[in-house]
Amino acid sequence: MLRSTVAARHILVHEQPRERPYPERDIPEFFSHSAQFVAALEWLLLARLYGHLPRTQLGMDMEAKQELEAAQAELAALRGGTADEFANPETPAAELEHHWDRFCELSARIRAGYTSGEPPRSIAPLLYASELSHLTRWRIDDIKEETTSRRKGLARIIRDAPRLAA
Repeated sequence: MLRSTVAARHILVHEQPRERPYPERDIPEFFSHSAQFVAALEWLLLARLYGHLPRTQLGMDMEAKQELEAAQAELAALRGGTADEFANPETPAAELEHHWDRFCELSARIRAGYTSGEPPRSIAPLLYASELSHLTRWRIDDIKEETTSRRKGLARIIRDAPRLAA
């Protein structure tokens, strides 16, 4: 059928016939082929713009988990430990991280629907991982900004120390 669609299009566009070069019953097939073409073009454009994108729920879940693991590894390196390592805090800084981890975990569980009392939907793992990734990235940015501010402050102190001592 695709061959006849392409042939009819060629005749209509290039030969401009007086009579229709296809039977009326083929028109729904033309629309179907057009929709398939647009769907394929959409995936090509998305791939061109954003690279590989998962097409299934499982693929999206797996990608979200990988992104979360990468974010958690970066956060662990910045703050000197993982959520498990901050589970029994012994310092005020560790206690802050412990409460931050609890907040993130509960926020992600609520966002995913794990606390609603109903069975979670199939999208729940994706929502959970996405929310946790978002909060983790926010914390990473916060730590980096804090570190930069401290460095600038320390640089200012070092720069101004000789003048202040005089």
